[in-house]
Amino acid sequence: MIKINLSPDKKEIKIGGTTIDYGKIPWQKYMVSLFIGLIPYVALNLPQIGIVDRMKRNAEVELEKVQKIHAELAKERGNIRRSSGELESLMDGEKELQKKLEVLKKLTSSRRSPIRQLQEVAYLIPSNAWLSSLTLSNQTLSLEGSGATLTEINKFFNSLNESTFFQSVVLKDIVQSGGFQKFKIELRLSGKQG
Repeated sequence: MIKINLSPDKKEIKIGGTTIDYGKIPWQKYMVSLFIGLIPYVALNLPQIGIVDRMKRNAEVELEKVQKIHAELAKERGNIRRSSGELESLMDGEKELQKKLEVLKKLTSSRRSPIRQLQEVAYLIPSNAWLSSLTLSNQTLSLEGSGATLTEINKFFNSLNESTFFQSVVLKDIVQSGGFQKFKIELRLSGKQG
């Protein structure tokens, strides 16, 4: 408790158990002393003034902001973990697809396609000859057909024999039937592919 006697005959201040005679001290010292004396009083009464409450509210608001930011960061961390897992899954899927693609490449490279050889047969057959049957089995091609003359069939046989697409060209049979020459030729497809 602070008592200040402002009567002209008394020039002293009593703070707690200490009495200060302000008549003997300069004015600045008086103000400092008064201020120092009021500090405990103000500090004890701060809650009543409302400063502490405002500071507490401000701190609570700031704490709420920090908690919201923390929650958002936790959510984002979860999203990143989930995305990381999805990325790993996609990368594993890509590896599996690469393996399957390699298998398909090996299969297609080892498989022989006779398209180019069949195009060669169509190109070499003379205009007065035609095919009635074409059979492919285990890289052996059997051709059956007819021609107007033996010369046309001989020309076709020699062209097949000279082609780099075929090996072991053999004339299996030739018979005259109904004014045409029927023939049967067997040959093996060479390793050359289109």
